[in-house]
Amino acid sequence: MKNTAWLGLGEAGGRFLRIILIFYSARVMSVAEWGLSSYVLSWAVLFTIMTDIGLGSIVTRELVNDRERHARYVSTFFFLKIFLIAIASAAIVFLVPLVSALPLSRSISISLAFLVLFDSLRIMASVVNKSRETMHLEALMSIVTQTVILVIGFLILKRMPSAEGLNIAYAIGSAIGTLCGFYLIRDHLPGILTSFEHPLAVRLVKDALPIAIVGLMGSLMLNTDIIMLGWMRTAEEIAYYSAAQKIIFTLYVLPTLAATSIFPSMVRLVGDAAGFKAIFEKSARAMLLAAMPITAGGLVLGPQLMTLFYGKAYLPAAAPFAILLLTVPVVFAANIVNNALIVQNKQGYFTAYAMIGFFMNIALNFALIPFLGISGAALATLVTETAASAYIWMKLNRLNGFSLPRGLGKGLAATGAMALVAWTMTIFGSYVLVTIAVSVVAYALMLKLLKDPLLADMKKMA
Repeated sequence: MKNTAWLGLGEAGGRFLRIILIFYSARVMSVAEWGLSSYVLSWAVLFTIMTDIGLGSIVTRELVNDRERHARYVSTFFFLKIFLIAIASAAIVFLVPLVSALPLSRSISISLAFLVLFDSLRIMASVVNKSRETMHLEALMSIVTQTVILVIGFLILKRMPSAEGLNIAYAIGSAIGTLCGFYLIRDHLPGILTSFEHPLAVRLVKDALPIAIVGLMGSLMLNTDIIMLGWMRTAEEIAYYSAAQKIIFTLYVLPTLAATSIFPSMVRLVGDAAGFKAIFEKSARAMLLAAMPITAGGLVLGPQLMTLFYGKAYLPAAAPFAILLLTVPVVFAANIVNNALIVQNKQGYFTAYAMIGFFMNIALNFALIPFLGISGAALATLVTETAASAYIWMKLNRLNGFSLPRGLGKGLAATGAMALVAWTMTIFGSYVLVTIAVSVVAYALMLKLLKDPLLADMKKMA
């Protein structure tokens, strides 16, 4: 609970600051220019994942289990990172402009390379903090990074409201955040330049490859939509789709926080079958109970949310937003499943999982985007996420005998009641933020009336 609270503070605070910049930039930039900036940032996400190749999760696991070899793991991780960053930087500067569907200037390419460099290095500080369970330092690093990005973003966009200006702001803010992160873990850095071990590097890469595949394929699955829309549609449509996608991706942070916080406990309980099953099932159930009202509320309030955050010019984003919302329960549960496999050293299952997601998403995008546009891209993501997650859940079930969390009926009933409250308030013209607040209270009250154990568990943990 402590870990989740700190990570929640850091991520929620950081995301809140970043989303202010996103909404501000969408209003001061043209729709086409904002679409271009979203397109560029999709490449940044893709290359940042490529420079990690799953090493972050594996090194976190090893640092928890083997604190005596801390310096060797950190040093080896550092040199592997530098090697991967060098490859990524060359690809960004020389290859991406050649395959890009939208024109990218040299300055955008260079600032993109620097953004990937600093984002990738900051992952090192995150790994050390998570392995030591110093989540308060992780929160501080996140908030500092996003605060700097916000301030610099406002200053630059005021003079240069363009994709180039926004990308430069991200790169500068990421650099300062990375320096802050390394300062916070300075006590764990002795030996970082002298403790590299080649056999350890080979083992880490071998263990990380399945995670690398699923991370890369998963990133492609989520960001290929933007890239393929760039090939088949317009920059304006990319902007609409990205507007919906950014809110969905922000929601995806919630299960990631919970899964990251529970990860060290899962590692310690992996030898205790009963304890491991208990923590997994409670976590999965809690994730689904959180996802259901988010999905239902978003479906009711989608158009109002688009207008609130981006302005009326972005109302076309409501349709893909509604479709992408249906992925929320799937992704919330999948985060817990993925961690359960990693701590049992069964990340090999991720290869087929990633292949299903990657190739199915590409095929569905080619089939649906020409006819349905951005709604087709969203539908492709929904079908792909559901199919791939069903596969990985089946594998975990065979391994540990887990089943879908029981007792979700009360949560579904509470969700239905909450959706009815939100719809009624919308009909009567209630302000969207007031509707959200009342709906949250209605959901909690329904859970209490139905005597669902979730609230009692939260009270006990608090």
